[in-house]
Amino acid sequence: MSRNRGILAVLSAAFGAGFRPTSSPAPPGRLDFPCFQPRGRVASMASVTTRNNGSRFISFIDAGRKPRFITLGRVPLRYAEAVKVKVEDLVSATMHQHSPRDDTARWLAGVDDRLYEKLAKADLVQPRTSVTFGGWLEQYVSERKGDLKPESLRKLKQTKTKLLAFFDANKELRKLTLQDATDWRQFLKGLKLSEAAVKTHSGNAKTMFAETVRRRLVLDNPFALLKSGPTPQQVFTLRQARRNRPHYRRLPERGMATAVRPGPLRRPAHPQRIAPADLGRRGLRARPADGS
Repeated sequence: MSRNRGILAVLSAAFGAGFRPTSSPAPPGRLDFPCFQPRGRVASMASVTTRNNGSRFISFIDAGRKPRFITLGRVPLRYAEAVKVKVEDLVSATMHQHSPRDDTARWLAGVDDRLYEKLAKADLVQPRTSVTFGGWLEQYVSERKGDLKPESLRKLKQTKTKLLAFFDANKELRKLTLQDATDWRQFLKGLKLSEAAVKTHSGNAKTMFAETVRRRLVLDNPFALLKSGPTPQQVFTLRQARRNRPHYRRLPERGMATAVRPGPLRRPAHPQRIAPADLGRRGLRARPADGS
């Protein structure tokens, strides 16, 4: 026994006051120090301790060999053990200067502010920055003013207006969910917007919040799965348009073949040349759908 005490004193002097035996009982005649663990046995980097009043806390040694504590309160042992696993991963990431595992990063994104503040005080994570929904939209639009063309900037501002018409400007970005994004798209449809307009606003929202992921303000983009992109175009001649769409019947007989979306007939951005053989006594003849 005296020999063990002497070895303990030497090791404590060599490794500092933070060097302690593990919580598991050592076999008779052996010291249960982490450096003397048998092969295949890994010493725990953190431990859960229960006080007499039922309160639990997690203790660990940080990268500076200082003992640190995180109080959890009166929580179930299973919850405390789950938090301990995450704390061990964060301690390892801090010691070896690498990112935590993906499951730990996702757990951090959803953890409540009270526990996150305790982790930040223990120097395991950076303090949480609270970015509001409205603040981010203002920042993003102002940053893109010098990059976008006037028409693109106008549409981006329209998307911002429609986002703020549905979401609370003081809502935190990290609290947005996939269901919130889906409900917003249904809100756009309720405004009687065309499918092309809905897709345009959905695409703008995707771009806005993809930047938050790139800047690590949030973990995932809730608008990433919204349907967006160009609307398929259909080719009509004037006669086909008048025959298939009642609100085209008041158009003049003579006109120009064009590619139009489902909606009002519009002038094409790049008019195609029409041969004289395509013209008849009462206007355009029917042309193939491929525009040839």
